[in-house]
Amino acid sequence: MITGISGLELLPPYDGSPDLSARLTTLFRNADAFRAAIAFWTFDSADLIDLAGPKSIQALQSSESFLCIDLQLPTNIDSLADLATRGVRIFLNARRLSKEDSIVSSSPGLLHTKLILVDKDDEFAEFWVGSHNWTKYALYGPNTEASLALQLYKRAPLYLHAVAVLEDIRLNYCQPFNPNKIGYYRMLQKRLEIDQHGQSIIELEGQNVSSLHNLVISIFGTEEKDFRAISRVDNEVYLSIYDSDSPRNRFLYRTEVVHSGRLTASNPYAGGINISGARRLAFTEKKTFPVLLDSQNVGDNIMKKALFFANIHIISIIGREYSLADPLTKKMSLWKEDDKDPMLYKMQKTVLSKKPRIIPKILATDEKVSEAGMADKTDMLLPEDRSLYEKRASKDYRLISKKIVTIRS
Repeated sequence: MITGISGLELLPPYDGSPDLSARLTTLFRNADAFRAAIAFWTFDSADLIDLAGPKSIQALQSSESFLCIDLQLPTNIDSLADLATRGVRIFLNARRLSKEDSIVSSSPGLLHTKLILVDKDDEFAEFWVGSHNWTKYALYGPNTEASLALQLYKRAPLYLHAVAVLEDIRLNYCQPFNPNKIGYYRMLQKRLEIDQHGQSIIELEGQNVSSLHNLVISIFGTEEKDFRAISRVDNEVYLSIYDSDSPRNRFLYRTEVVHSGRLTASNPYAGGINISGARRLAFTEKKTFPVLLDSQNVGDNIMKKALFFANIHIISIIGREYSLADPLTKKMSLWKEDDKDPMLYKMQKTVLSKKPRIIPKILATDEKVSEAGMADKTDMLLPEDRSLYEKRASKDYRLISKKIVTIRS
């Protein structure tokens, strides 16, 4: 054929099993090299042998083979480390958008490709492109996936193009995986998880807070960013509240926003909202940790200063033993801006390139990691949640923040 493509196959077949293990065993049977750029990878060497046979490891150990994998979950760092110890060349894509611009992407990671190029001998190769990540749900089922497998000659234009694309991803968008930085990579994953999947948390303190379920409380605030975070009705949020009389005790509740709006202090045209009657309420001001007051009428001092209000329905208690993972401080920033990212150059003619804030970020330098005391650790955790005393003294309070919640009982 003029194109150099000798065969096409859609996988899995529409009337067959989603399990691709037998097909992958065939793929690796005569494989001399395996180049891939795949978003998520969870297979260690033992899993890979179970999936595609022992020749899969042999092919990955070839000097021309490599894996380019995105750092974000569900990629398994330990599985990549296991393959690296077996001589597999692994590269990580750890680029991300600036946090304030992440809404333009459905995912914090920027490597979404699922490309595989397998050299079979001096003349033939096989090229896969589709939706399959290398996870058990994708390659065994039950995910609904589809990939196109092309058999082609190595002199085919498509083969040469595929090699160029994969090498471009490896050289310009990824960094070599370092087994000595496993803890650092785990910390980066947790940072991404907080930005993408962290639970919205309201933090307060108050008296008589052990039995708040089925209560509606009102929150008044002065910060525009807090209103943006709490303004969507039906938004589910968690309430973490300390007992002011026993600061070691706190309670985690599941809640939802049932009513919110601006007040005249924010916009004179927002008048007409009637907030009357006694209620448990909290007033949040910048740099102060708010207290949930006992049931009372909303005072004029609050109505004159507050820019917004939100009524929160406390649905149920989740637990008393839990931890909240605080975001890292700016001093421990794990990314640095990279305004020379090759993708920005390719985006010159797109609408997004007109927004200078959209700057992909890459891993911090080795020196930065060392300064943060993270270079040699093997099991990194985000900073421990602070005590109530520390939060009272803090000057960086946010009414709502995103955190990873871990329930201990």
